[in-house]
Amino acid sequence: MKVLAISGSPRVASINSALLRTMSAVIVEAASISIPLLGSNLTESGMVESPSVSGAIRGALVALHRAVVLRQSEQGPTLPLAHG
Repeated sequence: MKVLAISGSPRVASINSALLRTMSAVIVEAASISIPLLGSNLTESGMVESPSVSGAIRGALVALHRAVVLRQSEQGPTLPLAHG
């Protein structure tokens, strides 16, 4: 299963990645972002209206789409490799 990780704080980004890896998830690194929201007091509307926040999320979703739907990857093969 390919996933993206979005973190609202750089401090928890590595924890999220470690947790997802224990669940046998393949993290799409190009789609995994950390948005520094801690202390920003942004509301949902504020995040949508913020070019940096909404642009980062949009970019992450595009990268996830490329990895899953278009089967493009910026990273090498992951284990276990499928035999076929």
